[in-house]
Amino acid sequence: MTKYDRLINQLKGLESLTVAFSGGVDSTFLLAAAKQALDTKVMAVTISAPYMSLRELNEAVEFAAKLKVQHKILKAPMIREILNNPIDRCYHCKKSLLSLIITENKKVGFKHVAEGTNADDLNDYRPGQKAIKELNVESPLLTIGLGKKLIRLYSKKLNLSTWNKPAYSCLLSRIPYDTPILEQDLQR
Repeated sequence: MTKYDRLINQLKGLESLTVAFSGGVDSTFLLAAAKQALDTKVMAVTISAPYMSLRELNEAVEFAAKLKVQHKILKAPMIREILNNPIDRCYHCKKSLLSLIITENKKVGFKHVAEGTNADDLNDYRPGQKAIKELNVESPLLTIGLGKKLIRLYSKKLNLSTWNKPAYSCLLSRIPYDTPILEQDLQR
């Protein structure tokens, strides 16, 4: 049994699922697999925040429509805890944004929320992982042990346009820690 088959089986076991969907390589692959596994019992939620790329948002909208997946876009304000770009910024951001997605998940009566952390992400400093665990959000790609190379390979086999998409880091990661986040810096 391939890792892809194991992923599909794991997703089927969740019964219904909301995917935190950024439109990047990992969340796109996860959403496509979830659609295959759960059909109409999957929903994508994309967050629109001042520090997120409009291009990424538009790509997420286009892909979800093409996949024929229910897709919601939630507006999020600038999070007070990250205004000075602390070293644990990702923790506060993930906790806030995933909480919004969990609330939306409950509104539609779905059982689980998942996000696209993969096995290679464990090699980086990722304070957001703490929030994912605290909120009991699923990380199916990580659970199966899928890394970026295999995700791209499966994405190519599935004809996903993101299979060779470059990694886009969060705009906030381009601002040094402990530096106030200013709108003009995000625009630049």
